[in-house]
Amino acid sequence: MILVSPLKRAVQTAKPISYITGIPITIEERLIERCFGNMEGHQNRDDWNIKMMLDYEKNYDLENIEPIQSLFKRIYNFLDEITEKYKDKKVVLVTHGAVSQPIECYFNGMPSVVDFEHLEKLTLKNCEVRKYEKRQQDKNKIEER
Repeated sequence: MILVSPLKRAVQTAKPISYITGIPITIEERLIERCFGNMEGHQNRDDWNIKMMLDYEKNYDLENIEPIQSLFKRIYNFLDEITEKYKDKKVVLVTHGAVSQPIECYFNGMPSVVDFEHLEKLTLKNCEVRKYEKRQQDKNKIEER
């Protein structure tokens, strides 16, 4: 399966994968990039910046930005569903940088500190590929904080 964010750039990235493999693309709304609200397309401001958006503990809910804990829950719920439903299949996800952070944490655990410095290191680069394998004994849930 190839599950793809509905955003144009993800669909464009997925098309060659689909062409080469012969596997059709399935649009998956839950893989859409994190909503950056009023900050979408803008540079950092003195009163608001990317470091604030990636502070899991503070979970800022400002400027109509999707709170980071909401992003993690959205992606964890999606991954719970597909790892169960498609446990015997290979699934390709084509998504975005912010979404890659909870995916990495789901399969490899949350960093000891969940802030900008630690989460930014987990972010996929453009067109980077990572392979994950679901291990039954190793399910990493979001810690309630």
